[in-house]
Amino acid sequence: MKKTILAATAASLMAFSAQADTVIHITGSSAFRNATITAIQNVMGGAANVKSAYSSSSGSGVTSTNRAILQGSIASVPAAGVVTVKCSWSGSTGGIKTVVQNIAVTTWPSITNLSAAVNGTPLAFTDATMSYALDTGTFPAETSLADVTMEDSSQAATGFTTVSLVEQQVGIIAFEWVAGNDSPSTLDNMTPLLAQAVLSGGAPLSQFTGNPADTKYVYVIGRNFDSGTRLSCLAETGVGVFGGVQHVQGTVSGTVGTAGSSITTLKLYPAETVLGQAFGIGQSGYSSGSFVSDLLATPGSSTAATPAGADQLLFGNGYTVGYIGRADAQRATKTSAIAGNTAHRMKWNGYSIANGPIGSNGVPASYNDNLITEGLYSLWEYQNLAYRSSYGTTSPNGKAVADAIANRILTVDGALSGTLISTMNVSKAVEGGVITHL
Repeated sequence: MKKTILAATAASLMAFSAQADTVIHITGSSAFRNATITAIQNVMGGAANVKSAYSSSSGSGVTSTNRAILQGSIASVPAAGVVTVKCSWSGSTGGIKTVVQNIAVTTWPSITNLSAAVNGTPLAFTDATMSYALDTGTFPAETSLADVTMEDSSQAATGFTTVSLVEQQVGIIAFEWVAGNDSPSTLDNMTPLLAQAVLSGGAPLSQFTGNPADTKYVYVIGRNFDSGTRLSCLAETGVGVFGGVQHVQGTVSGTVGTAGSSITTLKLYPAETVLGQAFGIGQSGYSSGSFVSDLLATPGSSTAATPAGADQLLFGNGYTVGYIGRADAQRATKTSAIAGNTAHRMKWNGYSIANGPIGSNGVPASYNDNLITEGLYSLWEYQNLAYRSSYGTTSPNGKAVADAIANRILTVDGALSGTLISTMNVSKAVEGGVITHL
């Protein structure tokens, strides 16, 4: 009888263990977060079946913020029990370094943020009011380390390769050059050589238009070394992954990207250290595509002050351009927040992937994805979901959840942030590499 009771108890414990709740931590590229968050919602049975909370400091919803937490059940992974996904988006390169080097992240949203949540209604917090305490009472083995990272550049291109990650291609992410608010419609086409010119510290508008009367200069609002968007776009322009740039920073009156805001000062981006590497004046940039898009949407660059100093723009004020992902391009060009916003998508090498009319939310009527799938529009890279090879050993349910999310992005939701790999008729071996027809 004792043996029977012990066996039954062991079986019960095994069943309980198999059904233990699961927590997974995702970091990396913010440029593909819409597709990733939507895929998480869908593997949990749809947004109406998910409890969620997010920080409104960096986005207007759970699919556009830098900090989010989602909770639900995944029918295809029943052993995972109730699944909690914590997201802290940074940048592709930074996410790779974080996972490779096991760097602690201090901004994982706590499940306490969900205490008043109901299915289908996300709760909004600010960065200051959201709780980031670890939930070791619910998940005893939880640490501050990231489990999964989203990459819009390959690990090999970043230099952080001491530990090889398992990389799953889940989509194609296209990047766009966007001209900022106040810029004329004639600032409408970017090429690799023009990009090199403006990234070197600015170029006159006449170099874009052919009109010698266009003497205002054009400057780049860009990303920092944490960003895979930066890595990919610098590779595609010919500047090179580790090439030197001169990005600008705008000082804004009011709240950037909202009605009544204005750029009052333009200067070179300050020197700073990112991912342990020092960058001089102008060499760094913004930490998120949402910051770039909001600044591009803000008027005033053409009349802004350019005060003297080591960070002064030598050619005076002017127009701004920036390189961002598809979702951020929509955010930069919307007119619903700032009426009369003239920020607009630019062609790349003469090709535009957005078809008008453009809605007030910045979303075009459609996208010319055929230009990407056939290789005419080259400003794109593969989006990967990656984790350490040991993840399946340390957390088999966590790996199963990550794989379910990856498959959902690959087959369906990747179209929200880019192009489905299944539609591609071309490929490239490396960032900025030659495009080859399949």
